[in-house]
Amino acid sequence: MFQKETMNFIPALLKVLSVALSLSLIQSTQAQEKKITLPKGYEEVGPDKVEVLRRLCQATAETKLFTGAVLVTDQPYRMPAKTRLTQEQRMYQLVKSAGVEAAIEWFKTNGKKAAWGGSNFALATQLIKDDRIDDGIRLMEFDIETTSGKVWMLRKASEASLNNGRPQKALSFLQMALERRPDDEEFKMMKIEVEQDLKRESLKKPLVP
Repeated sequence: MFQKETMNFIPALLKVLSVALSLSLIQSTQAQEKKITLPKGYEEVGPDKVEVLRRLCQATAETKLFTGAVLVTDQPYRMPAKTRLTQEQRMYQLVKSAGVEAAIEWFKTNGKKAAWGGSNFALATQLIKDDRIDDGIRLMEFDIETTSGKVWMLRKASEASLNNGRPQKALSFLQMALERRPDDEEFKMMKIEVEQDLKRESLKKPLVP
């Protein structure tokens, strides 16, 4: 009797499986036929994303236009935050775009002073290297004015002025330095050198009748 019931059950089971398989095939076919319409200019990304990216880079190089691609993955992606400008970078941009006095005014309101003084000496040195000599010396002068003229700052400002053809500025810094250190032999020698430069400059000037 058990064998007879089993024999009757098998055809019914096969019939159910056949119906289920038919429905699955129909749904699969419908899903394949239902395609998303892409906007104009877009192409469907295939399984080989490396090849797609290679083609995109090649097209970018050929057209000399900037473009970008987002390849969809299962992992979330977050755009990196923009890098903030440092104080020196911001002031350098201000010097170039609006002038050194604008940069100084920005620093008065927003700048962070170095505890040892000379907050802008590194920037001033870079400006001098970039052939913005007067802007660099003016920044040094500003730092000296706002930090009671520390001797090491006066020394650097004097040397920068003397080495870049600004003897009058160098003399001004040296006079302040000698007021603080009247026995400093290096300052004395630099002052003599500056005075000689100024004398030579005066001799080069044409006499006014």
